[in-house]
Amino acid sequence: MHLFKVITAFIIILVFINPFSPEYELITGINEQPSHQPLVIYFFYAHGCSYCENASAYLQELQEIYPTLEIRGFDVYLDPDARLFYRDILAHLDRSAQGMPTIIIGERIWVGFQKSYQQEIMSALNTCLSESCPDISAILHSNSSIPIASNTNQPTSASLELPIFGEISLTAMPLIISTLIIGFVDGFNPCSLWVLTILLSLALYMQSRPRILLVGLTFITISSLTYALFISGLFTVLSILEFHAIIQILLSITALIFAAINIKDYFSFKKGPSLTISDQVKPSLYQRMRHLISSEKSIIALVLGTVVLSAGVSLLEFSCTAGFPIIWVNLLTSQQVEGAKYIFLLLLYLLTYMLDELGIFFSVVITMRSIKLNTQQGRFLKLLSGLIMLALAVIMLIQPELMNSIPIVLIIFAAVIAVTFLVDQVKRHFE
Repeated sequence: MHLFKVITAFIIILVFINPFSPEYELITGINEQPSHQPLVIYFFYAHGCSYCENASAYLQELQEIYPTLEIRGFDVYLDPDARLFYRDILAHLDRSAQGMPTIIIGERIWVGFQKSYQQEIMSALNTCLSESCPDISAILHSNSSIPIASNTNQPTSASLELPIFGEISLTAMPLIISTLIIGFVDGFNPCSLWVLTILLSLALYMQSRPRILLVGLTFITISSLTYALFISGLFTVLSILEFHAIIQILLSITALIFAAINIKDYFSFKKGPSLTISDQVKPSLYQRMRHLISSEKSIIALVLGTVVLSAGVSLLEFSCTAGFPIIWVNLLTSQQVEGAKYIFLLLLYLLTYMLDELGIFFSVVITMRSIKLNTQQGRFLKLLSGLIMLALAVIMLIQPELMNSIPIVLIIFAAVIAVTFLVDQVKRHFE
């Protein structure tokens, strides 16, 4: 009988206090709150913000496990009243608006969403569920711009099913637009374009379209693959380190340095620090390209020679163009992009990166005439890339959430392009 009582007690413990249940694993140590006062979590988000989607998914997990939690979600991007309410709450907490998402429990506030926040939120819930916390909106009830009744709207995630890549969220459209624009502008790299135009000019002496096609396509493909490896290596390192504010600041400052040097090159070309292929290296490059084209090589030898040349030149070009990959990878890690979505965006980046080179290449193949990049054109491209790099670096440093808005992204790039043309025209006028 004594043994039967022990077994019965053990079974009751396993049923009611199961340490292996998902509920116990997710919110360890959180006690149910007193039934007389519901605990409210205020969740302010912006439409299209991937951080907000991750935060929303986490809060929904908490609500499923603890139904007594009341989550009030407000879209400050689409709802003007929500913005006013957000402003009033922050004013009461003596805080200024910093970014999305913003999560408020009692009088504690979290801006953005990182993995480290989950433990902090769980700790705050533990305190509030056991000791109770004030409902901040109750204090502002008389002045609130919107009803205090629960608003459980959460960020929606419309998606598109793509072959190979699977489901791609349509709320990532601002990131896709940014990728297209940054990749396209990055492609107008004076170093890369200079090498390609010289190589194609020499290839014209072969008087063979098939051989020119082979050399040009091999060069563009290998240089793009080398570039992809560089970007992926940078992305992998930052993914391992995880995204932290200090990393964002360091990367943004690095991009600012690249931007400043590019802008300096427009006004004072190759005087002082310069992100160009060194004049000491150019003679050897000329020699290698002439040797590749002038000799009577077999197809295999021609391809292998072009591969080696392209890979070597790509390593020399990194200093010319590294600013844009740094900004782009910084943007991706700040948005917590990974897996198939990263591969999709990387291929999109490379495709737009190659567009200008492919345009020049096919123009040469069709017309059988060389195209050369002169110094003035190269300096203009330096100014354009430098100003765009500067704008993006400042945004990533001050308010990266702006990159979540397609209109803002397009306005920024249009404004930078307009400023570039204006500066160039003014400089030409006074020369």
